[in-house]
Amino acid sequence: MLHSIAQERTNGQLLLSLNSALYSIPLGDRARELKKKMIYPNKSKPHPVFSEYTLTDVYVAGNILSSDEHNMLGILVQYTMGDEDTMAIKVESSINSGTDYGQQVAESASGGAITTTLAERYLSASGNYWIIINPIKADTIKISAKYNAKIPLTIPPDTAGVITADVIIGWS
Repeated sequence: MLHSIAQERTNGQLLLSLNSALYSIPLGDRARELKKKMIYPNKSKPHPVFSEYTLTDVYVAGNILSSDEHNMLGILVQYTMGDEDTMAIKVESSINSGTDYGQQVAESASGGAITTTLAERYLSASGNYWIIINPIKADTIKISAKYNAKIPLTIPPDTAGVITADVIIGWS
């Protein structure tokens, strides 16, 4: 495992500790960018989950990704609605490298009773959506999508919606 620490010094140097080895480099834009990448290696790097995927009426998982020990997940969904009523997204995570998954839940409280249900997010119009999940703790994350239609779609002439989704992970 790679361990790194980056610290700006008042003498115009950036002190880097990389797996117990120390490096001192002149401070500048390149050094600041290197520091950012060492501390937040995946924060600004999008991970593709779906690329122009045509939805079906059953959940289909996109690319599975590692959370790299980060605790924040941002999902950018670009949705073009077809003839469906809504589309649904579910987020599942694993703590054993994808052997077993658990679906994210939603909880509500009433009169001292807490009700827990499996969480699904429904999108009902074309657009760009940010879904933020914070905190999240898992080693593997799986995002699945499907369409929902009160009357089953007949393709053709009906058309199903299309999504593109990317994930950014990081620390919050």
